[in-house]
Amino acid sequence: MKNEWKNKWIAAGIAAVAMAVVISGVFLFLRSGRQMSVKDAYYIQDGEMVSSEGSWRLTFDKNKGTTLKGHGVRKNLTDDGTVIYYKLENKVLLPQTDCLQFAAEDKIYRLEYFSTVELVEGGGYRIKDGSTSVVVPGGIIYDGKDTYLFLEPVELTVDEETIKLPALSMIHAEFANLIEIYPYGYEPSKMDLYTDSDVKVSFSDGRTLMPLTDRVLLENQGWQLMCTSYQILPRINTWED
Repeated sequence: MKNEWKNKWIAAGIAAVAMAVVISGVFLFLRSGRQMSVKDAYYIQDGEMVSSEGSWRLTFDKNKGTTLKGHGVRKNLTDDGTVIYYKLENKVLLPQTDCLQFAAEDKIYRLEYFSTVELVEGGGYRIKDGSTSVVVPGGIIYDGKDTYLFLEPVELTVDEETIKLPALSMIHAEFANLIEIYPYGYEPSKMDLYTDSDVKVSFSDGRTLMPLTDRVLLENQGWQLMCTSYQILPRINTWED
């Protein structure tokens, strides 16, 4: 009888240890899902390129957003809609939750933090969000505030100056403050904006984005707002061509 009880206690102890290991593993998995590291990367700040020296550690917190740390750099990426570019690939990392909106269609999707966008050989853009991977033909990625990433070539006009931007270019425009411009593959720049400044982005299909008012002007003279309520949007795994 004693041996029987002893065996039961041993079995219970083993089960408890196994459960603790499983729980610990799940905890570590959840933590790893909220952290990642990148190297050979850069972002744009104040019209200049900031490159990684070694690797950067990105940590997501539901209250604080995403923070970047590494080699003397500490920056909250969610506050200003920063996107991270990979130096050796035509690829962009989205540190915060964004939305993908198509200029030519009424399709809008939520992209969770740590999603990536990569230019596909032969055309299109591969978006990876968690375990989902889809290829889309183009669109606008918007942080809900002031940052726009273009998945197709566009034409930017600031007052009387026009700039052609290749695909994967980015702008960060703040009303009556400034606009940061990054023509992908070229030197970034910035321009002052005033209360009467006119900023627009023209697409090949005839639609026009007005970034200072977060509106897309339609060919029929109507318009639609860029979406800012991400939680109501479907995930990219529901995308259909």
